[in-house]
Amino acid sequence: QAILTIDKCKLNARITGNSFDKVYDGTTDIREGQNLSVQLYSDSSTPDSQDVRADQVNLAYQSADVGEHNIEAANITLAGDNAKNYELTEQTVSQKGTIKPRDFASMTVSAAPLTYNGTEQQPKINASVETGLENVSPDATFTYSKDGVNYQSEIPGFTEAGTYLVYVKASMANFNDETKTVAVTVQKAAAPTVSAMSESYSYKETGERQVALPGFPEDCGTIGSITAQIISDEGQILDSAAVDGMNLVLRLKGSSKNMVGKTAQVVVKVETKNYEDIQIPVIVTLTADSSDSNSNN
Repeated sequence: QAILTIDKCKLNARITGNSFDKVYDGTTDIREGQNLSVQLYSDSSTPDSQDVRADQVNLAYQSADVGEHNIEAANITLAGDNAKNYELTEQTVSQKGTIKPRDFASMTVSAAPLTYNGTEQQPKINASVETGLENVSPDATFTYSKDGVNYQSEIPGFTEAGTYLVYVKASMANFNDETKTVAVTVQKAAAPTVSAMSESYSYKETGERQVALPGFPEDCGTIGSITAQIISDEGQILDSAAVDGMNLVLRLKGSSKNMVGKTAQVVVKVETKNYEDIQIPVIVTLTADSSDSNSNN
């Protein structure tokens, strides 16, 4: 009696779907949108899924990190009306896939202001990121740059008063670098105290008088405008007050003898880069004229 043996049909398996790539999410899981599945085929045809199909497939990347990795379909089992007539050539198949870097969900940067003190100072810069993933905690490193090209781990320092732009770059494994800018302000220091200047003129004097202004601190930085303003003039001494270069120009209008001893007050205001406006008080006193004593003789 002859025995007829019918061998099971050999089936191969391959992974198919919309995309073998995904954005990093901290897991080896396949995302729903990739629509990956295992397709069965033989050397001659593709079986009807009603007869046989892959069932209970474990699909996963072989690493959770960014890069090219195998996507593996493991422990493939068969189901279908005629599944018993088929067998797989391999229980596991793989396909190359890529996990791409993720963007940070957010990045915030702030800087505390500094006040000019004549030395280079490093601002305190607060920077943080959010990953947008519950299973991945933020662990970014931050580097800093003045020009957006050359970055360093140390926060740059500033000396003179002004507002400066600092580039802050966040870097973290599996995420794209992100850069934000923050304005660092070095505020002007309080103006140094300057001693008052005293000038005296005869009540008969008229015309222009020039008075040299005192020197300013060496670390003032760039000198801006220098202006003069008459604050009070009880002796009716001055027509005007102005500044020409480093000289105070007073225009005397002449007064009367009964105003002797009276004063006028002028304030010279100097704008500088590193200090608040320096104010120099100038007291102008009206005196008797030498001709008065001569006439009495």
